Amino acid sequence: MGPIAWRFWSNATWLWVPRAPQPSVSPEPLAPKPGARALLIHGEADPVIPADETQLAAKRLRELGVAVEAHLLARVGHTISSEGIALAGNYLAEIFAR
Repeated sequence: MGPIAWRFWSNATWLWVPRAPQPSVSPEPLAPKPGARALLIHGEADPVIPADETQLAAKRLRELGVAVEAHLLARVGHTISSEGIALAGNYLAEIFAR
């Protein structure tokens, strides 16, 4: 494997990508469709991925025109909580009711 190029993936992760002639393993950024929506749910006590990552993702998505609903759940770690499941269920019910 040839020289290594470091490619930024997110604030928390760096991805190494072999230099040419290998194609990039990361897709190029795509533009969201008009009217795109996203729900982000993150535990404030997550020891694996900082909750700030969700706030940053929400900001970047909003800059691209995505309608973002973001929730930071107090005292929730790196898990799926019952509160998160309820938020996701309500979000999907609202979308499918349209």
